[in-house]
Amino acid sequence: MPFWNDSKTQNYKAKLEHKMCIAKEAPDENFDLSDCNLSDVSRRSLLQHNHISNLNSGGSLKDLNQLLILNLKNNKLSSLPSEISLLTKLKVLDLENNQLKKLPPSFENLVSLCHLNLKSNKLVHFPMPICSLYALEYLNLSDNPKIKSLPKELSNLSALKELHIDAERFIYPNKDICVSGTETLMKFLCEEMGTDYTPNTTKSSSSSATPDEDLTEPDKKLMEFSPLSASYL
Repeated sequence: MPFWNDSKTQNYKAKLEHKMCIAKEAPDENFDLSDCNLSDVSRRSLLQHNHISNLNSGGSLKDLNQLLILNLKNNKLSSLPSEISLLTKLKVLDLENNQLKKLPPSFENLVSLCHLNLKSNKLVHFPMPICSLYALEYLNLSDNPKIKSLPKELSNLSALKELHIDAERFIYPNKDICVSGTETLMKFLCEEMGTDYTPNTTKSSSSSATPDEDLTEPDKKLMEFSPLSASYL
């Protein structure tokens, strides 16, 4: 079924296509997608490999509250707006190779997030809002040279299956623990918190997703995510 199936929505489609054409011919650091009725367009937003420097210009993120996938890989983002928290259904977020130094406190409200890629940014320390993302199964923090320690609170993420960090740089936990794998590292953090290590072995709630929400093979290739992330949708 087409996204635009009447005269009104056809106007939205024309407006979006016009803005896309302008963006290609005369790239600007602010990509304005306001007034395009994006809430009806898609549950997958693929904006990787552009020159986007912020998400504050044009439109409102609340219009994208049905979004499941957001790929902003290889852009120029130095910060995220607090309104990112409005994407409460978001499951996959790829922010690899940007210029992020921190995450907003409201980031902790992305309660459905399963896959978070923050590789190759400029994070000055471990972003604490991540410790409230209890559905998180995949986290990549590699190539953020200033991150040299993990908070004990990370042990709260019992669903976490894959954690990617630059172990050789780490002071806490020490390198030997960090190179031993995610399970060993999480067990250590639980011991430090005085809690039992109880990994969540239940399947993600996304396993009950309807077929039309599943990623196709072209989607997987385009998204450039790991196979694990594709299983969430």
